[in-house]
Amino acid sequence: MKKVIFLIGGVGLGNSTRCHKLIKWLNNLNYSIVIMSSGNGIEYFSNKSNYEIIKIDQIEYEKNNNKLSIIKSLFKIRLLYK
Repeated sequence: MKKVIFLIGGVGLGNSTRCHKLIKWLNNLNYSIVIMSSGNGIEYFSNKSNYEIIKIDQIEYEKNNNKLSIIKSLFKIRLLYK
């Protein structure tokens, strides 16, 4: 079985609800789903079935020259996972 890991920001529910559609679709295709989230994301997915949930600290997005830096943010997320 293939496994997909979702890293979902836990502020608000927008990311959780949008990702949930994709998660349900993949789950119906027999993918194993792991959700890494915090705050509201944990609360939203806690009563859903068939998902492994990993609670992480709130993700603070990194910036470079006052613009969102995906590279710096991904590096920080990698450190959170360790």
